[in-house]
Amino acid sequence: HRDLHSFPTRRSSDLLAAEERRVQGRPTIVPSGEEILSRAMWSMVNEGADILDEGIAERAADIDAIWRPGFGFPEAKVGPMHYADSVGLAHVLDFVRRRAQDDPAFWRPSPLLERLVAEGRSFSDVHHPYVPAGVSA
Repeated sequence: HRDLHSFPTRRSSDLLAAEERRVQGRPTIVPSGEEILSRAMWSMVNEGADILDEGIAERAADIDAIWRPGFGFPEAKVGPMHYADSVGLAHVLDFVRRRAQDDPAFWRPSPLLERLVAEGRSFSDVHHPYVPAGVSA
């Protein structure tokens, strides 16, 4: 039998987190709705870039096709990777690099994202042909 009252309440968890940040010298920051949306979107795109770079997906459009319904994007072509191309990958990379200053373990910029920005290319320029396991390319 577990005592349900022994679990911390939301308020006590918030107080403990605030005290931890104070002790560590980190300010308490309440992100705006836009910041929350950007963090969710650009972390998804950064991960998608790794998936594409590792050849798990052939094209960015394949990632969009899978993530679009799961994350509530409109049924048209727009998915996180397409959206990132339309906004500009330099903007995405800049955001990821700024967040990496605070949390480098989570916000490690994807090497593919860095290469595409350096080369002035987009996700739509990347295509990895499917090669079945055990078959050399």
